[in-house]
Amino acid sequence: MPESLSGTRYIETELRDRLVSYLETEYLGKVDGLVDACDASLRKQGNLFQEPYYEATPAYETVERGIRNAQIPCDVKEFLEDMAGARRGVFDAPYRHQVDSLESYWARDDVLVSTGTGSGKTECFIWPMLSKLAHEASTKPDSWEDRAVRAVVLYPMNALVTDQMARLRHMVGCSDGGFTPIWRKSCGGARRPQFGMYTGRTSYAGKGRMPRRDKVLADSLTRSYLDLSEEGRKALRDYGKYPEKVSLEAFVKKLREKDVDPWDPEDAELISRFEMQRHIPDILITNYSMLQLMLIRPVERGIWDATGRWLRDNPDERLLIVIDEAHMYKGAPGGEVALLIRRLVDKIGASTDLISFILTSASIPGDTTPVKRFFSDLTGKGSKRLSIITGSKLEISDVGCRELNAKDINAISIPKGNCKDSGLQHVIRNFSDALGLNYDKSMSIRDTRKWLGSELRHIGCYRRLERSLRDGQAHTLRELASSAFPCASHEHASNAVDVLLNVAVLATDETGHALLPVRMHMFIRGIQGLTACCDPECSNSSGGQLPGLGTVYVNRPSGRCLCGAKAYKLSTDRNCGALFLLGYTGNIDGDFYFWDKEPEETDGMKLATLMVIRNECDAENCPKTGWLNTITGKVSADDSHAGDDHYLHIGYTDKMSGPREEPGFDSSGYLFVSCPRCSNRIWLSDFVTRGNEAFYNVIARNFELQGGSDDVAQQRKNANAGKKTLLFSDSRQQAAKLARDLSLASDRDLFRSLIVPAAWNLQREMDEKSDLKKLYYWFLKEVWTNGVRIFEKDDQRALWNHMDDAREQWEDDGEFDYSTLGKRPLAYQTELLRLLCNRYMSLSNMAVGYLVPTRRLWSKISKGFPKGQELTRQEFEAVFYAWSSYVLVNNFAIAKDVPYYARSMAMPSNRSLGVPMDEVFRGMKMGKGSLLNYLKNAYSNDQIESITSAIKKLCEENEDRFLFIDPSKVYLKIDLNAIWYKCPRCGRIAPYTLHGRCAYCRQEDATPIGDFKGVSFWRGPLKEILDGVRAIPKARINTEEHTAQLSYGDDYSRTISTTEDYEMRFQDIFVSSKNDDPVDILSCTTTMEVGIDIGSLTAVGLRNVPPMRENYQQRAGRAGRRGTAISTILTYVDTRPYDNHYFEHPCEIVRGVLRKPEIDVFNEKLLRRHISTVVFTRYGDQEGISIDSLPVDDFFDERFERFERWLRAFKLDAESKKRLVPQGMPWSLSAVKDGLINELCTMKKELHAHPEQYETVSQSARREVEYKKLLDCLLERALLPTYSFPRGVIGFDIEDSKGKLLQEPQRSVDIAISEYAPGRQIVVDKEEYISGGVYSHISKYAARQIDRENPARKYFKSPDYLKEIALCKNPGCGWFGELMDLDEGSCPFCHRRDFLEIKYMLKPWGFAPRNGRSSRGNDEREEYSATSEPCYSAVSDGGLERLDGFVHVRYDKRSDCSLVVVNRGPANQGFEICESCGAAYPAANEGMRKKLYPPYQKDCSGNRPTCEHNFQRSILLGDVFKTDLILFELCLRRSDVCVSGCGGEFINNHWLMRAATSLTEALRLAAVDILDIDFSELYAGYRKRFPQGKEVFVDIYLFDSLASGAGYSAELASPPVISELFAKAKEILNNCDCESACFKCLKHYGNKHVHSLLDRRAALSLLDYVSLGKVEEELSIDEANEALVPLKIALTMSPRIDVTETVHGLEVTHGSATISIQAIPDASVHFEGGPHYHVWRHSLIHDTPLVFEEIYKALSQTSVHSCVRC
Repeated sequence: MPESLSGTRYIETELRDRLVSYLETEYLGKVDGLVDACDASLRKQGNLFQEPYYEATPAYETVERGIRNAQIPCDVKEFLEDMAGARRGVFDAPYRHQVDSLESYWARDDVLVSTGTGSGKTECFIWPMLSKLAHEASTKPDSWEDRAVRAVVLYPMNALVTDQMARLRHMVGCSDGGFTPIWRKSCGGARRPQFGMYTGRTSYAGKGRMPRRDKVLADSLTRSYLDLSEEGRKALRDYGKYPEKVSLEAFVKKLREKDVDPWDPEDAELISRFEMQRHIPDILITNYSMLQLMLIRPVERGIWDATGRWLRDNPDERLLIVIDEAHMYKGAPGGEVALLIRRLVDKIGASTDLISFILTSASIPGDTTPVKRFFSDLTGKGSKRLSIITGSKLEISDVGCRELNAKDINAISIPKGNCKDSGLQHVIRNFSDALGLNYDKSMSIRDTRKWLGSELRHIGCYRRLERSLRDGQAHTLRELASSAFPCASHEHASNAVDVLLNVAVLATDETGHALLPVRMHMFIRGIQGLTACCDPECSNSSGGQLPGLGTVYVNRPSGRCLCGAKAYKLSTDRNCGALFLLGYTGNIDGDFYFWDKEPEETDGMKLATLMVIRNECDAENCPKTGWLNTITGKVSADDSHAGDDHYLHIGYTDKMSGPREEPGFDSSGYLFVSCPRCSNRIWLSDFVTRGNEAFYNVIARNFELQGGSDDVAQQRKNANAGKKTLLFSDSRQQAAKLARDLSLASDRDLFRSLIVPAAWNLQREMDEKSDLKKLYYWFLKEVWTNGVRIFEKDDQRALWNHMDDAREQWEDDGEFDYSTLGKRPLAYQTELLRLLCNRYMSLSNMAVGYLVPTRRLWSKISKGFPKGQELTRQEFEAVFYAWSSYVLVNNFAIAKDVPYYARSMAMPSNRSLGVPMDEVFRGMKMGKGSLLNYLKNAYSNDQIESITSAIKKLCEENEDRFLFIDPSKVYLKIDLNAIWYKCPRCGRIAPYTLHGRCAYCRQEDATPIGDFKGVSFWRGPLKEILDGVRAIPKARINTEEHTAQLSYGDDYSRTISTTEDYEMRFQDIFVSSKNDDPVDILSCTTTMEVGIDIGSLTAVGLRNVPPMRENYQQRAGRAGRRGTAISTILTYVDTRPYDNHYFEHPCEIVRGVLRKPEIDVFNEKLLRRHISTVVFTRYGDQEGISIDSLPVDDFFDERFERFERWLRAFKLDAESKKRLVPQGMPWSLSAVKDGLINELCTMKKELHAHPEQYETVSQSARREVEYKKLLDCLLERALLPTYSFPRGVIGFDIEDSKGKLLQEPQRSVDIAISEYAPGRQIVVDKEEYISGGVYSHISKYAARQIDRENPARKYFKSPDYLKEIALCKNPGCGWFGELMDLDEGSCPFCHRRDFLEIKYMLKPWGFAPRNGRSSRGNDEREEYSATSEPCYSAVSDGGLERLDGFVHVRYDKRSDCSLVVVNRGPANQGFEICESCGAAYPAANEGMRKKLYPPYQKDCSGNRPTCEHNFQRSILLGDVFKTDLILFELCLRRSDVCVSGCGGEFINNHWLMRAATSLTEALRLAAVDILDIDFSELYAGYRKRFPQGKEVFVDIYLFDSLASGAGYSAELASPPVISELFAKAKEILNNCDCESACFKCLKHYGNKHVHSLLDRRAALSLLDYVSLGKVEEELSIDEANEALVPLKIALTMSPRIDVTETVHGLEVTHGSATISIQAIPDASVHFEGGPHYHVWRHSLIHDTPLVFEEIYKALSQTSVHSCVRC
């Protein structure tokens, strides 16, 4: 193997090096010696990187002349062959499964195709579909003339619908004239087939045509298509986004004419609803939500009537229903889709015998039994004639192949990186020479690749490697090596496999496709913490040693070092690099113990920091000093152990400080406020990698390593052409923030790469004339010279305009008038400020550049010094540097004209701007190292006065008499070759010293920097650019968001949606010069998991581990979809236990078992909604009305009585029942009718009592309020199928400057009150907002004029929105509910009065940004708050049933129960909300009140809004939703089990909290398994009740996630099922050998938030008690001894304490005091008098510090009291 790594190993190494280099610079670089101590650990496999997994795209068997030899009708065969000949989506050599699907369809079988991602599944239904149309047209011309839907293609989402439209446009479109001749040849004069997309975005809703909407549609089509250039139209046609009209111009022209049908029989596509209603398309593409509406509304009835007639008149024909991405249908939502298909069949009046189904999926398991059941449940059709097609994979054999050993392969030399033509020839020459092959060097590159592929296929080790890679599982390099080279050593075999992989990726097969498309799966993470041995004499040699401490460990929990000393978490002051140990302690008073781990019971234990003292200065500045015993962790508060072995000199503070703003330090404790070393305000960092910067750097390097396009034309459009990455996140906001953060990070990287050479060239070329103002011109020149694309939107356009202005001067090489450039782009000003003023990331901190006075100004300044007391230029520059470095960082005092917004984006929050004219040295006057004191000691008063005057001359004054450095009087000096100094005290880097002293702190001598390891990541690339070694990147890496929250406004008035626009630009398709910014990375949510075609991809990134194996498979499958030679799937692991589990065990997610597909059709509640839909559909048909357009007030006021009479007489005939109801399901039509009438009567009462709840804004020009439509109201109440779409959706309403709604991301109320709560940050399309109002855009258009100026007032007056609730603040209880539930003024659960608090809870009707606009940079920070778990707070009304065989369990089935979710605000202080305008802020941030304006841009009159504000204080945000649940009451007798701790409160008893939480999760897992449903369809919770008496109750409740219930909890409510449920839960808890909980028993993605509480042992003890009455009275000897070990070690290592083991535990002696300690079961209440401590097992293991502190305290007292430690 050559010395240099190559190919896949090269990619792995490069990504690792980039991440490690970034982390070492950004996180470790400040601390001397830390980079060297950690480097080896950071690079060690298993810490930040796991071994990659490799797989190849499965190779499916192809069939030469497959269509010709297929068993299909001759006319079909001829038609498809003609399509193949014309290259219209049919292939000469198709996959075997494509032919099998075609043959199965024509054999009248139903088909389910399950092959891998990118394996051509679409052709498996599109060929049968088109051939079906051609066959009917050619053999049955009379039948073909009947307009009817012959194929329905059903998708779960709009994105897939539009993607399929693109395919059909390419195949059967009319604009290129290619399809029509084929059709005519096959079908003669038969009309051409037509297709149409019928979704919410199809133009337009309503009955028939409307002139006004016709005009809007015509204008939209003209603007989107006809006004484009020919190049733009061609781009859209190539991408399949141009409507396939025979003449779009003619269509638009007719559209503008009244009573003229714009339809043309030669159109391929119908693009409007009125066309499809009048001229029914043969192929209808839709989604299930629109299909439901189409089946309900009379306006589409003609489509189904015609289709039914066609089927009845032609019994040999079949309606084809295609269900693509079938795996997405599961559980109750899938059941509702299954019932929808039954309604479709009933609507057309056909039996399932007249329907053919084709289903496709990439995520179906191999077991056919559940697959067949899934098919039958989904389609309502038997599986007897179902053909399941899984594809025929190629047999890969090494028989008869030439054998080569690993040594032969390792002799092949592979160059680094991507091989271009010359590199390819080099590899192949080496390959042929090493193997003795005849290589014809005259072959073209294309032929060379084919030759290489042919030769590889005759080599045995390659064939074995290919067989392993294509076996459907991902493998490690070690596994592949043992397969390919079974006899070689691991090292040689692994190297040889790597060489083979990298030779293979250069080869192609005979068709020119990649020979072996390999996917490489990588798992990476950042630093999740550093721990260090605290013993300076550490003897462990296995890790890096840190001076002054011992071994440093990466991503290892605190505990013990291998040398035996304690290892603590490390933290540092980010300013100076001072090191601190992180731990926990009780009150600091004299000597104390410093614990390395946080106890679970934190009461009495506080977070603390100990400073590692390095020298006398550190010791002098520390409030307290002492010596830490590195073995026991005891701190001696004096110097009695100074210099002793195994003692560390430390500093500490005994003053408590409150929570800090630094991440990870949000609790109070003994924390330094100012750093003893540098005397600055301390900024603690715990070394944990946070944010998206680390992820960006890995993704960016992976992006760079991709092979770009060689097409010059493509490169002109996009310098990054050919390089694309798809990113996945599991939340919209995470995806949105990724898009913003990655784009910003890329701009910053590129800006740095441009501004440094620009400044360098400026100072070289202009010398004395250079200044900071001219830098922009030279920046433009650098951009233009290098052809770079930087910034976006307005900033990019401004930059281009300025370049156009300056280009003529550059070409003429004449003198340039700098004043003509005008205003600099905001992004330029922001990024320049960041590089000059950032405390940590300035060019000065990178040892790259700094500001100095211009040469011209220096000549003037120098004359102002007193004669004989002149300063040299270098002296003054040093003083100016010291002064400017302070005012730049602390006051951003440069360039007075820079807009505040640009400053706020670059600076930390709440900074004062500028320096007062009369106080040039403000902030630099006091303290040991103050600059003014230094000047007084170094210079005379006259010199100081001259220095002050000189500084003022370098500044400009703003209108408030504040000084800012004048950019025309300084220039940015780039000097990487200068001597740079670093201060050992404050850690800062500077190009000057002040007479040897540090230019920043002036307290120690600065020393020259020998190497630049601490800043190499930033500095190195800039030096390489200046040295000509590295090229400046040609373009930024632009990332865009691709989520559902961008869908506002994507209606019929906009033909191409925002996400579609990004998809096209992602493929470098630009239809307009106004919008030609390429998209390099798409940041997506789950939408992109499915088969949306976004071109060839070589890289996929995952920002977190997805919830399920299927999600990972779908996401990973996006890489290499077009047969790319090598592609990467990079998963960045978060700090959560769930992510870390899969980092430690990546094989479980990479090659885990797929779930079997299941849907729920035998569900009573779903059936009721299904039949109710049929009822309203038939009622609408009879009355000639549509419930989607019928106002709800009209229905109830004018029609309800007549409807009720009609409904009571309503019947279903036998055929309809057979078509609609799943066979064998018991049901009653009369029960459905009665339930529906009851619900409607309730709605009627609510409408009359609170009409505002049923109002909405009309779509009329006047935008007045009208009543909602009946359909919307029925869906909101879940009386009709909802498909699990959230009910009660509210928006985050963002208005533009004119008050028009710009964006409206929406969430269900329960999610919105967390995600959109006041103070939370929301990112939409890379714009950042801080939520600052409870507001809905429609409230400005209220029907009652009196409320328009006060849009929030009517909601505050409504008891349905604002209500009083009572909260119990007893930490062991936590009950909350309505006032009527109070028990005579006390809490109904714990019966305490003193903890009760009355609060208002507001149900929000919408949210909006603070002050109605985007946030202004860093001066507006997020204030986090979240919702509680859904709480069932209703007081039990009795009626619970006892359960046979369970001693302490009762249960009850409850319907339509109210569950409450509440957001109590930051610090549980609620929110302040203005009852007039809705402006809101977290109550904990009182200072925000004066800064708050109404949360909208314009009031109802179109004016700038104002409000006097009438804030309601401490309001909670909440919502109540109804669902079904089953409740289990667990009764715990105080005499049997311990239900309270020493403090008498439940919160102290960790056993009961752990037991209740864990048993709840176990029951939920058991219920999901028994019911055979998806995990997301059943939720669980628990509550505690403390009635006065001898019993305590834990109520566990399981509830349906579907709005108004799905009936799952009801299915559990029978004694046999409950017994099975508890037995299954016990099995889950027993069948694991983990200590507490793991991913094999209780942990999963959905309960990440309670992972720390899960304990299967605690759950088992609770389950045994409530079922059998069994109480574990004592631990076994082994269990007790094991539990006592941590305490024994702590006591043994403590001085003057003797520990003796006894039969029952430990006997501990200190002087004359003796205590016996016994470990007892966690649930035990056993207790003896005398000097005994009975300590719960869990407390001994997890709360050792507290137990130790209590025992140590007791030993120190003269008398010992008995106690139980809980």
